[in-house]
Amino acid sequence: MQSSKANLVLFEFWSFTLLMALGSTNSMTAYVIEDNKQYLRHFVQQLIYVVNFVPIIKLDPNVKTLKDIVFNFLLVLALSMNIGRIFASKIAGSFTDDRSLYLAEYMKHEHSTSTSYNPVTMEGYNYLISWNIVSGDEFLTSTCDSITLSEIFLSSNSERLKDLCLSFALFQLLRRRLFRVPCPESNLQKTHDLIFQGLLLNVEDDYKRAYRVIEAELAFAHDHIFTSSASFNTRLRKPIIILSIFKALFYYVSIRYSISNHRNVTAIFMVIIMAVELLQLYVYFSSDWARIRSVCQHKASEVIFFPQLFGRWQNKIGQHSLLEDLHHRSFTNDIIGNLSWYIFTKILQYPSTFLSRGIYNPGIKGPNRIRLSNDIKLAVARTLKCSDGQLSNGASSLQRNNQDGLIWACRQENHASVMLIWHIATEYCEIAHSCQARKGTSDEGIMSYNHNVARALSRYCAYLMAFVPELLPDHHLDTTACLQKARKDAMEYLREEMSLESKYRKMKNFNQLLSGEGTFTKGIQLGNFFEEIGHAGRWKVLADIFF
Repeated sequence: MQSSKANLVLFEFWSFTLLMALGSTNSMTAYVIEDNKQYLRHFVQQLIYVVNFVPIIKLDPNVKTLKDIVFNFLLVLALSMNIGRIFASKIAGSFTDDRSLYLAEYMKHEHSTSTSYNPVTMEGYNYLISWNIVSGDEFLTSTCDSITLSEIFLSSNSERLKDLCLSFALFQLLRRRLFRVPCPESNLQKTHDLIFQGLLLNVEDDYKRAYRVIEAELAFAHDHIFTSSASFNTRLRKPIIILSIFKALFYYVSIRYSISNHRNVTAIFMVIIMAVELLQLYVYFSSDWARIRSVCQHKASEVIFFPQLFGRWQNKIGQHSLLEDLHHRSFTNDIIGNLSWYIFTKILQYPSTFLSRGIYNPGIKGPNRIRLSNDIKLAVARTLKCSDGQLSNGASSLQRNNQDGLIWACRQENHASVMLIWHIATEYCEIAHSCQARKGTSDEGIMSYNHNVARALSRYCAYLMAFVPELLPDHHLDTTACLQKARKDAMEYLREEMSLESKYRKMKNFNQLLSGEGTFTKGIQLGNFFEEIGHAGRWKVLADIFF
């Protein structure tokens, strides 16, 4: 390749293009939280980049023209920007830097800086948006170098900016939870009032705003942990933007050169890469990080909100039904499970119970996803407001609905058992309703509000147990074991019943056919009890219980 000048230049273009992808503005830095702590891996990756980078410069040691100087400079700059990803991982994986430690210490005394507060106007809520470290022991004297939430609410007329700053301040506080740093403000009445007398003051009108604040807060947390976006809020912001502009210009020059030399494939590739680079620049300038940066850097009370091309999330929730999806198959997972079973049991001589997933023991079907309706959002907000933050694991809901005799279903050995019992009961009622509707014997023509809410939340709970048990209070292994036991019992009892009608007929006669005190049995027993109640009362209780 070095014998041909044309091939050498083409190789340089392609090498530079691939190297610049390393410092892409939206690069993923981690796929699980623990990835951010693998500093040795980042060091080895950077070393490999350098080792592969040096020969590119050595290809043409006679640097004579301005183009060669600029080209080598951009190569070094592109390679160095990979440090931005490493830096983003470092700040996401540790809480020991000066700024984080300052925040933790500041929040121990924040409530004492103001004796009065107003959760509507945020007066007295001196949560930090931006702050500079000032030397000395008396850290509270440095408030003149910080921007607080109350200052933004007092100076800005933009409701969107106020809510965005509130989300960012809450995200900063949420970070401490990841590292088990104490949160002294969590037990204060002031913090309680922020939610119930501020965000949820008027539930019917304000619930959408509350969800927007939480949505932005979690978006900040996701970007901070899993992407390099957090580096935009540091000193690396300007170099990243400058590099992106340089890269776009380089792609433009490459396109012109490729067209003039009849290299259409290279030209098309460069056009695509340049479009992606410009798109990433716009995505950054329209992101919440850029808006917060404008507030922090210029102390602006108003910022420009560029239209965002992508939403923060899909506004959907996962759904899984233990009974309805019982015989549905995930063939890819079943094949992988069957191969794993063969390797471990036949080759490695592990016990046959070590891995039971396979063709003859089908695994859990993949989740469905439904759009999170405003009815469900409002129902959750209403329940949270009415409970005043005092959750009772369903007991208070049963008492409100005069069903004290069912409290046994809320008093099980763990949360997973309680959720499964009520989920199975809800699915039993759902199957009964479907079968009766097909026969024309149901007195509920259109699915009621409570029916819709109960079904969606019940299946969401099953989705959490089946696919993300780490988000639930119990240890994820206990949750998984509880679900697998209930699923095994259901499979043994309903092995031959493929249709909903046949499942319903057999479950309806469970007293004669089913014995034992397992979670599945209790769920069917509870569902059979609710079948004797009218539709309105049945779905009212089931909807309330999942809140």
